[in-house]
Amino acid sequence: MMGGFSLWHWIIVLLFLISAWPAWLISARAGFAGAWGLLIALPLVNLIVLWLFAFSRWPIDRRIEGKAA
Repeated sequence: MMGGFSLWHWIIVLLFLISAWPAWLISARAGFAGAWGLLIALPLVNLIVLWLFAFSRWPIDRRIEGKAA
């Protein structure tokens, strides 16, 4: 079927939405822009972003430390 989406295309779109939405919420809750969560869909870039989140100081932590000081 030319020009239409097959079942596999819809499965890929669904998997993207299932993974991107929580990633958006997690990055927003951590204090980063929520759009960083969309990078979860890009191979290799998602690993770089994961390492960035794991080893950088989160903006939410900086705000909490600023209020405590």
